[in-house]
Amino acid sequence: PASSRQILSPEPLVPLSLPASPAGLPSPAGDAAPYGQLPGEKPAEEPGRRESLLRQLLESVTCLAMAVIFFRAFILEGYIISTGSMAPHLLGYHKRIQCPDCDYEFTFGTAFDQAVPTSQLARCPNCGENRIDVSKIPRNDGDQLLVFKYAYLNRDPLRWEIVVFLNPNNPTQAYVKRVTGLPGETIEVLDGDVLINGRLSRKPISIQRATRIAVFDHDHPAKADDWLPRWLADGQWSRSGRSFVLGHGAETASEEASAVRLPGRSGVLAAAETVPERPFVSTPVKETDDWNWCHYLHWPRHVDRNAVVNNSVDPVDVTPAPISDRYGYNRVSGSRGESTVHDLMWNGKVQLGKTGQFSVVVHNRDRWGVCVLDVDRARLDAWVLPDGQLDRPFDDPTFKPHASIPLLGEWMTPEVDLEVSCFDYQLCVAINGHSLIEQPFETAGVIPQQKPPGTLSSESDTVAGYRPGDAAATGVIEQTASFRHEADESSTPSRVHFGGRNGTFLVRNLTIYRDVHYTSAQGSHAVGKPYPLGDDEFFFLGDNSPVSLDSRGWRDPVVPRHLIVGKPIVVHLPSKPGRIRIGGREWFFRVPDFSRIRYIR
Repeated sequence: PASSRQILSPEPLVPLSLPASPAGLPSPAGDAAPYGQLPGEKPAEEPGRRESLLRQLLESVTCLAMAVIFFRAFILEGYIISTGSMAPHLLGYHKRIQCPDCDYEFTFGTAFDQAVPTSQLARCPNCGENRIDVSKIPRNDGDQLLVFKYAYLNRDPLRWEIVVFLNPNNPTQAYVKRVTGLPGETIEVLDGDVLINGRLSRKPISIQRATRIAVFDHDHPAKADDWLPRWLADGQWSRSGRSFVLGHGAETASEEASAVRLPGRSGVLAAAETVPERPFVSTPVKETDDWNWCHYLHWPRHVDRNAVVNNSVDPVDVTPAPISDRYGYNRVSGSRGESTVHDLMWNGKVQLGKTGQFSVVVHNRDRWGVCVLDVDRARLDAWVLPDGQLDRPFDDPTFKPHASIPLLGEWMTPEVDLEVSCFDYQLCVAINGHSLIEQPFETAGVIPQQKPPGTLSSESDTVAGYRPGDAAATGVIEQTASFRHEADESSTPSRVHFGGRNGTFLVRNLTIYRDVHYTSAQGSHAVGKPYPLGDDEFFFLGDNSPVSLDSRGWRDPVVPRHLIVGKPIVVHLPSKPGRIRIGGREWFFRVPDFSRIRYIR
C-alpha cells in the first residue's frame, strides 16, 4: 500500500506539581509553626492531603490525555508513510545515500518489512553512478504526517493537492496521493501529462516546485574518469569554481576543452540552437552584440575512454542521451521501463552587471521557451518560438515578445534567483520566488494535430503567433481539441541553454529539473483513452509514477468523497538513524532530524 496508518502516541507527560512559594516570601500559611509543633520540627504529613495531591495529579493527567485524544481524533491525526509512491517528495522507509563519486545526497527506498529482501545497489540520480552498495547503510523510517481532518469540510480538494484518503478497495488502508481528476471531469494520461476534458492540465510554478525532480546539480560533478562535463560553453563564458562567468576575472576550463568532440554542425551559432564544437574556448573579453551560450548536454554516465597519455584525454565521439523518468529512489532494475521526459526547468542564481542581456532557452518537443532579462531596460521579455526561429534578433522592435514585465525593486537585486521552466507545454518564469510569466505554448501557433482557433495568418510578418498591430494575438490562444504529439516529435530530446551579451554575468547554484512523467501500461484506467468521473468521484496519482499503485491500476479507479480523510499539512517528528558502537558491535536507534520538518505542498 502507498501508506500505512499509524496514530501517533501522545508525547511523554510531565507530572504536574503544586506551585512553590517565591524565594524570600512567606508561605501562604505564614512562617510560624503550627500549634503543637516545636520550632524546627518536621510536620507530620496528613493522609488526607497526600490522597488529595495524588487524586489531583491523576485527574490532570487524565484530562490532558483526553484532550490530546479528542484533538487528534477529530482535528489532527498522525500517519506514517511506509512506501515510496510519493517519493522523493514524501518518503517511505528509505536509506539516505551520499554518492561516493559526486557527493550528491539522495534517498533510496526499502521495504517497510525488513524480512522482505530488497536491492542492495542504488543509482545516483545526479551523476548516474549505478554501482553504489547500500547494504551497510542503516534504514530510516518513513515521513510522519499530521493530517488536518477538517480541511475539506466546506470545499473539495483542489487539483494537484496532496490528500490522505481511504483505499476504496480496502477501506482499512490509508493512502496519500496527489489529486489529478475532480468530480464530473474526464481525465486522460497521455505522454506523461494529464488531460482534463480533452485539454492539457497545467501546473502553476508553485506546484512545479513541489513536484520537480533534480536531473543534474552542477555543484556536484562526478570525479571518475568516465564522467563528461555536462555544461559546455562557447564564446566568452568561463568557469570560476562551480560558477560560470561572462566577463573578467574567471579562469577558463582549458583542461576540458579537448575532452569531448561534439557531433555538431559547422558555422556560427544561431542563438543556442547548435552545440559548440569545442567547449570552453578562451577568447579575449570584449563587448560585442553576439550572444555567448552555455549548453546542457545529458551525457551517458559510462563512456569508453582511451588511456590517459601525457596528462591528456583523447577526444571521444558521444551523443547526448535523452532525459528519462529515472528515480534515484527506485532500485536500479525491476521497475517499469524508462520514458523520455520533455518537461524541464532551469534554476540558478544570476549576478547581474550594470548592462547587458541574460537569456535562458528551454526546449520542449517542437517549441522553444525563451526569456531575456534585459538589464539596460529593466525588463523581462519572453517568447514561445517554433523550431527554426531562434535566429531572430530579440532586440528587433518588430519581433514583439509574448510577455514583457518591468523589473523593479527586488526583481533587480544584484543577484536574482531565476527559474525558467517548460513544464506542461507552457513557459514559466519566476524571479526570487515570484511568478512573473506563465505563458502557454499555444501562443506560438497551434499544438500539433489541433485545428487552429480561427484564421491564423501565415504571412511572413507572423512570428510565433504574433501579428504586428494585433494586440490580441499576444494573449493565450484557447485549446480547441485534444493534446496530441507526433511520434517523431515526442522522441526528440529536449535541450537547455543559457547565455548573455554586452555585460558581465555570474551564474551559480545551477540545477536542471524535470517534471513528473505519468506513465503506465496500456489498458490501465485513463491511459490512452479518457475516463469519466462521477459527481462524487476523484482520481489520484502518485509522484513516483513508475512504481505508484494509484487510480491507474486499481480495480475501482475512483475515490468517493466520503473516503477522503483530510489534508496533510506538515512532516513532523522526522528521524534519522543514530549509531552506538562498542567494540566490534554496533546498534542503530532513532534520533530527531529537525532539518526534515517541513510544510507539505
